[in-house]
Amino acid sequence: MTGKKSLGVRIRTPLERIFCAVAAACLFLGTFCVSGAGSGKVFRVETEPELRQGERMEVRLCPDTEGLASFLLRVEYDPGEIRDVSVTFEGKMKDAYTYTVEEEGLLSVICTAKDGPFDGNSAVCFRFLTEKETEEESVSAAFELLDAADEDARRLTEGESYTARAAFAPGPSAECALLRLDPESGELDPPFSPDVFDYALEVPFSVSALEFDTETSAGATVRVNRKNLGAGGSTVDFVFTVTAEDGKTKAEYRVSVTRQERGSDPTETPKPTATPKAAATEKPAGTASSESGGSGGEKETAPKADASPDRTAVPTQTPSAAAGEEQVRQETVYITRESGREDTALAACTAGATLLGVCVGGGLVLAARKLK
Repeated sequence: MTGKKSLGVRIRTPLERIFCAVAAACLFLGTFCVSGAGSGKVFRVETEPELRQGERMEVRLCPDTEGLASFLLRVEYDPGEIRDVSVTFEGKMKDAYTYTVEEEGLLSVICTAKDGPFDGNSAVCFRFLTEKETEEESVSAAFELLDAADEDARRLTEGESYTARAAFAPGPSAECALLRLDPESGELDPPFSPDVFDYALEVPFSVSALEFDTETSAGATVRVNRKNLGAGGSTVDFVFTVTAEDGKTKAEYRVSVTRQERGSDPTETPKPTATPKAAATEKPAGTASSESGGSGGEKETAPKADASPDRTAVPTQTPSAAAGEEQVRQETVYITRESGREDTALAACTAGATLLGVCVGGGLVLAARKLK
């Protein structure tokens, strides 16, 4: 900054201009009498002890002695660390006659009360805008009180110095690493490491969607591009984007997930298949089927009359027997149980059309009689 810059001028009338000029001249020339009142400093300095680069350092100078009615203050700062300064007034100082001039690295403030001395709510506030990127660990500004007087023009000090300093807090972290990446199914190949960014993973066909448990470095956030898998036998990429606390630094971790084809999963439950009906058991030819009614001999069991319409048996072709062998033919017999359910049985007959036996499913003999 070059030349001079007038800030916050509040002199509105010629009378006010004359008054301010006289007050400034008196302060500069030191014509005020030294007051014996007050053993402490005229101002109390308040500031935040820590801030981040690029933020404003706020400094408040509050009257710390009674009777202060006017003062001349000079502020020095490093323009390489501070790129802008603003001044405001609080309490009764807002209504006072004020005059500020800024040069490069230097700011001068004159303030004279209108009605009585400044009270405890009064303050002069400075806001120093710091540079965003600097190698310094702190920022500071030096204040020099050249003169101060009460409303009776008695001098309150021969000069005081104050220093406001604030340390730069660590900036937002640029760390953007994943510390943990655990899939809910399968194992990463290779095993996870924060310094490895590409992985492969195979999951069973039964897995159609996949989630991961993650942990990031302090202050960082993570976002994943998908959740669902593709069709069986396909491979999709899960991309994890980690953003550091500074909002600018990023890293990507990629997991290529392959879903097995249908049927390749040993834990997959196969679809049920229809169970074939048991085939009827054929009784050997020439063997009569009977139920023993005791040691007295065979008891013939008469089949229950079939109430349904007559059915025509469908004969089964039987290969011709060799010469000298007895020919046996088979016929299909429809049987109605007492429950009304129909069953089909095979009837084995000799060439002479003698029915030898009828057998159903589990070998139950329903009839044993001769037919001509």
